[in-house]
Amino acid sequence: MSIYMANPDGEGLLIYTPQRLPVTVVVLDGRLTMRSAARLRGWLIKSLVECPDAMVIDVGNLAVDSDLPLTVFRAIRRHAANWPAIPVVLAAPSPEIGERLARTGLTESLPVHPTRAEAIMKATGPPTIARADRDLVPGPAAPSEVRTLITDVCAAWDIPQVLDAALIVASELVTNAVVHASGAVHVTVLLRRARLHLVVRDQNPDPPRRLQSTLRSSAGISLDSGGRGLPLLDAVCRAWGHLSSDTGKAVWGIVEVREPGTDTEELAHL
Repeated sequence: MSIYMANPDGEGLLIYTPQRLPVTVVVLDGRLTMRSAARLRGWLIKSLVECPDAMVIDVGNLAVDSDLPLTVFRAIRRHAANWPAIPVVLAAPSPEIGERLARTGLTESLPVHPTRAEAIMKATGPPTIARADRDLVPGPAAPSEVRTLITDVCAAWDIPQVLDAALIVASELVTNAVVHASGAVHVTVLLRRARLHLVVRDQNPDPPRRLQSTLRSSAGISLDSGGRGLPLLDAVCRAWGHLSSDTGKAVWGIVEVREPGTDTEELAHL
């Protein structure tokens, strides 16, 4: 998967991803400008919503004319720290890029390694214990389909204690995608340590909206299937939010996996 962005002077930027999961590797080759930095940000966000365990950005063949385009990496790190809580690591900077990263203070918040291999080896984040992906056809049956998926994975992963909360989150996220977006809906469910991540991707970059009963009715979706209101996410999620790019968005929710009497330190080792 790759994209080439031509600059007005004819010297463009090639972005390609030779490795996606479990660690996503993004290689940059060419000149980074403010214009291409904006598109690079969208590419990196789309890579983040696939929920890798870590992201390594190889800047070994990158050139810049100023420090400002490099701030795109700070923005991506900020997104990743919020969700999906994965490390973003830079690899193989040239002496010039290394000096610019240090001068702008980026090395204080972004780990930088001399080679791509070392960056991949040291880029450790919350390991994905289990993962399930499902494409849904948008329509009235989609919330019920995702409820079946959640019921199955909670049983298979032996986490029945989070089933009710996970059903609420998944139903709400899918219902919003069905009502407000167009095109395919993709669901990802991940178990990471003591947290269940639920992610719904659609092709509408607009933020999720509170559903009105008239919209639910026109979509043929009942309260039993989902669409009971975004405020429910505040009640059952440890955190939730969204990431948008030029081709759509990912809306995510995190549910704590804990049993009555389970100590927080014990959960950290799950």
